Amino acid sequence: MSAVGASREVTVAGSRISAGVAVVSLTIAVVVLVAGAGYALLASLRGERDGTGRADAVPSSAAATSDGADAPTAGAEAAGSREDALAAAPMTPLPPSAVFPRPLATTEVGPPIEVPWPGAGTAPDGHPFVTGFPRTPEGALGQLVAIDEAALNRIDLDRVYEVYAWAARPGAVAKAEWEPAKGVAGLIRRLGGADRVGSARMAFQVVQGQVKGSVGPDFVVACVLGVATVSTERVGQGGVGDCQRMVWSEGRWWIGPGAQPAPAPSAWPGSADAARAGWRVITRAR
Repeated sequence: MSAVGASREVTVAGSRISAGVAVVSLTIAVVVLVAGAGYALLASLRGERDGTGRADAVPSSAAATSDGADAPTAGAEAAGSREDALAAAPMTPLPPSAVFPRPLATTEVGPPIEVPWPGAGTAPDGHPFVTGFPRTPEGALGQLVAIDEAALNRIDLDRVYEVYAWAARPGAVAKAEWEPAKGVAGLIRRLGGADRVGSARMAFQVVQGQVKGSVGPDFVVACVLGVATVSTERVGQGGVGDCQRMVWSEGRWWIGPGAQPAPAPSAWPGSADAARAGWRVITRAR
């Protein structure tokens, strides 16, 4: 599954939602049908914390303009404080059950988010890794899509760490604490350990996203929501979200320095819970 491909239709709960990007995102939970068990296991990947808020719920003290026009005179230190406040601001709380497949909502939060068409780079293992997104909040969102999918398209911590090394700036959250790494590690534990992973597979496809906010043109907290599919002897699906600090440096977007942002609200994409949390459909800009 390519990190960012042509626009396609994603089937969700018997309906179709147009999606232009495939994503991997693990924040709070993934639904797994354990081999032969016949029941769904809700695997907490962020401890007991729930995801919480939508972009317009960010406190005014934390929110920032995209052009930095209202930046404090204290300079970089003040900007850093605003970045930390934006990243840490809680998001809309949702119940754990929100991740399970359910009917689509009848109303939309807003128009689709158009993610720009990127250039291309090289992944750690030599496969195409998508980069070249523009210096815009939507570009940051597109780059997070590419990073997350490259990291989490298999149940393999080594792969996650390879992508982390490619994608993260110095000072970013430690690789073992990075959400994709925590997600894969948690899944491996719930499968019984690395020796028990066997033929188990996972895949992710983005459906929705949101830009939590930005500080100047070079810092964005971007969030993605997709469908996680885990296959053992049976198949389980759940909606999972991820938020990351994205910084512009050396002509591209990266996972930026600082602590992991407040967890994204995980929900079944397109559901009423997803709408309540501010998630919008992602499409490919033509």
